[in-house]
Amino acid sequence: MNKFLKRKLLTIGVFVLSAIIIECFLFLTLGFGFFPEYIVFDLGIIFFFSGILFALPCNWFQDFLLCVILFIQILIAYINICMYGTLGDIFTFDMVSLIDETVNVITFEMLPLWPLIFYVAFDALVITLVVLLRKIKVSKVERRSTMNFLLKSLMIVFLTFCMTLYSVFAVALETGRDDDFYLISDYMLYKTFSSTRQSLIKFGSYGFYFEELCRKFLNYQVPLDYSLVELDAYVNSREYAPENLSLFGVAEGSNVIVIMCESLEWYAISSEMTPTLYALANGYDFGSNYENFNFYDFDVDEKGFTILSRTDYDYDELTRTYIKNTNELFEDDALLGTYGLTMTNYLSKAKTDYSETSVILGSYPYNESYTSHGGLLGYGSSSLYEDIDYGFSLPNMLRDSGAVKSTNYMHSYYSTFYGRDKLIPQFGFDNTLFLDQFSDEIEKGTSLAHIVRDSQVFDYYLNIAENAFIPANETFFNFYTTVTTHGEYDYNPLLEKHYEFVDSVDYLGKTIGGINEAGITQELSDLVRSYYASVLDLEYSVTLLVKYLMDNNLFDDTMLVLFSDHQSYYTNIDLDYKGLFFTSDDKGYTSPIEWERDCKYKDEYGFLNPDRFKVPAMIYSTKITDEIVGDDEGAHYVDKMTCAFDLTPSIFTLLGVDYNPNLYMGYPVICDVYD
Repeated sequence: MNKFLKRKLLTIGVFVLSAIIIECFLFLTLGFGFFPEYIVFDLGIIFFFSGILFALPCNWFQDFLLCVILFIQILIAYINICMYGTLGDIFTFDMVSLIDETVNVITFEMLPLWPLIFYVAFDALVITLVVLLRKIKVSKVERRSTMNFLLKSLMIVFLTFCMTLYSVFAVALETGRDDDFYLISDYMLYKTFSSTRQSLIKFGSYGFYFEELCRKFLNYQVPLDYSLVELDAYVNSREYAPENLSLFGVAEGSNVIVIMCESLEWYAISSEMTPTLYALANGYDFGSNYENFNFYDFDVDEKGFTILSRTDYDYDELTRTYIKNTNELFEDDALLGTYGLTMTNYLSKAKTDYSETSVILGSYPYNESYTSHGGLLGYGSSSLYEDIDYGFSLPNMLRDSGAVKSTNYMHSYYSTFYGRDKLIPQFGFDNTLFLDQFSDEIEKGTSLAHIVRDSQVFDYYLNIAENAFIPANETFFNFYTTVTTHGEYDYNPLLEKHYEFVDSVDYLGKTIGGINEAGITQELSDLVRSYYASVLDLEYSVTLLVKYLMDNNLFDDTMLVLFSDHQSYYTNIDLDYKGLFFTSDDKGYTSPIEWERDCKYKDEYGFLNPDRFKVPAMIYSTKITDEIVGDDEGAHYVDKMTCAFDLTPSIFTLLGVDYNPNLYMGYPVICDVYD
């Protein structure tokens, strides 16, 4: 019996100690401290698995199960280190539905070496210890005589200990149930797992992932607090009447083009680098005959693709450089701040799918994920959203109300990513166009970061394809999701010509001879250079779109909505570079929004500073005039906090579409009811 107990206790000791070490290394690496806040809950689940291992016979299956559990923990820990360093996000089992897509996105830069070495070495050590423990031989007679005692006595101790730890945790959480701020309490966090990052910090890996698995397969749901009668009463008691808002019907009869701009930052929009984006963001008056749209000359190559050349720069073919002329594009300041609405305090931390769906739906399914579409082991379902009536969605509302005749969606990436091939038509789009349906005339790369040039996609489907993606003889709603600015920001061969222009502009962090005025490393400087080149491609895309609308007499009858899905988080470029624009030192790099110089990161600049998530959003329409918003200086700039949810009711209101405000999360960006 002594040998049996010795081997059992040593085996359990190896498991518990290993699980704690793996957990501590993860927390230290991510900067979360040393232990989860509710360590007793995490330990309770660890001891629960220990009890299972304890009850198993001392044979190969016990050892195999021990190694598998720890390997899964190591795998999840390393995935979290990779994801958090790159995306600022935490892994959930819903994400297994994106395995194929994720493999196409992963680069070696996303795989930190030292954590990998530690976990591989530690896993090898655990396997070695388990093998060594097998040298403690236990006879069949000894094993048989001991098992009855273990199962009846020690297992009761194990389970009692686990339940005690869990009860302590539950009591601790219940104390916050009646707090005035219970909605953001640990009690509600445990009930909803509304923040994966906070859930991991609070409950630990075993506490978080064991609970997530149980809730998935046991179909755990927070009890509903509302009856059908109460829900009907809520829906039928509108918070406000849209027709009474000052923006209602201002742009009635307009077409709508929404462009979700991947990872776009304010600092990348400037009068010199991106004049078209700068003009739209500043409500620029292009003139009655568009004579002020003089930023580019347009030519075509032998394949019919457009060649854009700047009017204020000369290109030297011999030196392959751009030389700036003396003329300035925005000499007349009076042309700025004339039309549209620009949200200077627009915040977004959401992933691409959340931002996209938040605008298309105006809300988001509670405790669900776009990424749940498809999946493994029951995670995700191809029919997850098929039983929903999407009559409230942006495309359906615009078409069904008669505001537009057709709804169209285009994305420069594969249709299966995030299940868009199934979800987008369900959301109400008549026509879709994805990368896997693009013409062979469009040059394609091999990774998400370098897959296509959005400018070439826009050019082909506006100016070359037999049927332009914009309908010619009917009002339309078009939604575009771009991809070129996505990142990673290593050198992109598809943007070779773009780099030549970026090199001619004196941007913050430009390195010449190994020296730059921002004091950043050569590596970061190269990433910034590539990011600017990718934003330049977005600039060309929007420029081609604007020219097409002007050439086809559609510009004044089209409302352009541009917004960024999130900050440029790849390789932490937003933290390491963006903060330079928000410093208050003598260099004077303040806000990247050129017309607003009083916004700073201040002393509390850090990982979760809200200003980190301040990204561009704008609604441009020549029908949104001073008469609508007022003639005060800055009247076209909305400085109250806004987000993706606010864009949907804003579009409805501007087009004069009657909608039920209670069905949407946000408010119009100028709202007489709620500020």
